[in-house]
Amino acid sequence: MRFSKVNFSPASFSMTQSHKANVLAKRTLMFASASMGFAQTVLFAILAPLGREVGLVEVQIGAIISCSSLTLFLVSPLWGRASDVWGRRKVLLIGLFGYSIGTVIFAGVFQMAVLGYFIPVTALILLIVTRVANATAMAAVSPSTNAYMADITSLQDRIKGMGAIGAAFNIGSMLGPAIGGLLASISLLTPLYFSVFLT
Repeated sequence: MRFSKVNFSPASFSMTQSHKANVLAKRTLMFASASMGFAQTVLFAILAPLGREVGLVEVQIGAIISCSSLTLFLVSPLWGRASDVWGRRKVLLIGLFGYSIGTVIFAGVFQMAVLGYFIPVTALILLIVTRVANATAMAAVSPSTNAYMADITSLQDRIKGMGAIGAAFNIGSMLGPAIGGLLASISLLTPLYFSVFLT
């Protein structure tokens, strides 16, 4: 009885390991992108009632979102260039951990304002400052995930990989307000802490 020879060469083993690492990296990038989509939109479901609870009017509540969005627009290209110098993983981790820490501080300011430690004007200034700082760190995620996906995909698979990143972000963006609204039934700050758990 003859048995066929199975090739267990170091080269084939290395290729298998490399393929598995690539698949894991792609899934991780998609989850990071979905988490950021969720993080950016979860605030939409709770900011208005939270703002009213601490004495802010609609224009002031809108200013928090506007400052955050403007920061994301301005800072993202800078993080893209930083990822070329520092590396994709480092910038991605800065974005994820920076968002997490910033959101905890942002939620803490809201909590203290609800408890009456800050007057509305002070609360508004602190909320804008903390949200802008949060957005500055959060802006690192999108350029680093896109660049990382481009690095680990072949020319033929690159469009598919970039599309997957975009789809994951959009799914997270859709889930943000929906899940945020459900979690708000526990407390208005619960959706923020859940987004921290994800990132």
